[in-house]
Amino acid sequence: MFDIFLFSNINGLAFKYFWVDVLVIFLAKYLPFVLLGALLLFLLKDYKKYFVMVSSAVISSALVTIVVKLIRFFLYRPRPFVALSVTPLIEHTVDGSLPSLHTAFFFALATAVFLHNKKAGAWFFAGSCLIAISRIIAGLHWPSDIIIGAALGIICALLVKNLLTRLLIGGKQQ
Repeated sequence: MFDIFLFSNINGLAFKYFWVDVLVIFLAKYLPFVLLGALLLFLLKDYKKYFVMVSSAVISSALVTIVVKLIRFFLYRPRPFVALSVTPLIEHTVDGSLPSLHTAFFFALATAVFLHNKKAGAWFFAGSCLIAISRIIAGLHWPSDIIIGAALGIICALLVKNLLTRLLIGGKQQ
């Protein structure tokens, strides 16, 4: 019930003001490409310095994608636009919504960046939050999909960081 209440209030911002809708569509659909481009720019700027950070981000995002796909395979939850018959701002397939893959992916990426570069990571977290909230406004996800996706993304990035640290430190001791 609380999920429906939160969703209704957040999604209620859609279809009221043209420019808000345009902004939400940009944030939900195109900001992800901006963040991926920014990650690529780190490699172009200084490959040696940022290789481990970018590798961690890619591995973390790939891992959380697999985790989300597994969860969705075993647990189906209809998207809000299906369950509540609301019109989404963005066309989307009628598949499971729990957890949000976009949110999980970009929170994993943001966490990995943050663990290596606090300032850049803060920007990536800000972008990830904007993507996540815009997916609710657009009618694609429930708030709990977003919260669970963010938690999974952070956990996967921390696991990858821990694993890479053990591998890199363990490899130097031999």
